[in-house]
Amino acid sequence: MNRVRQAPDVIAVRTILLVALAATAVFALGILWAALLQYRRLGTLQTPQHGVTEAGRVEIGLVFQPTFATSHIAEQRNARARERLERFGYTDSRKRTAFIPIERAKQLIVERGKL
Repeated sequence: MNRVRQAPDVIAVRTILLVALAATAVFALGILWAALLQYRRLGTLQTPQHGVTEAGRVEIGLVFQPTFATSHIAEQRNARARERLERFGYTDSRKRTAFIPIERAKQLIVERGKL
């Protein structure tokens, strides 16, 4: 009877370390190259501050970022629903189903003692 033997697992540690070292070296060279380009173009490695004038704008480029204090999006979206809650009208005029302002409906419920 032939027994099947599994070969021992061999991890190529040396190859893994060489690939990691090469990747780190390429990454470091990329950083040095980017810094050299920025220094030659701007004369400094500091980030320029010319973009600060756009701070506080609701939309910068493709990014839409309203602050909570200045955002009226929810108010605009809910204006139609709020208007319906504050007026009289028919849901279905054939069935004579109507709606009334929410505040008036609350008053009627309290007056009629249905709570």
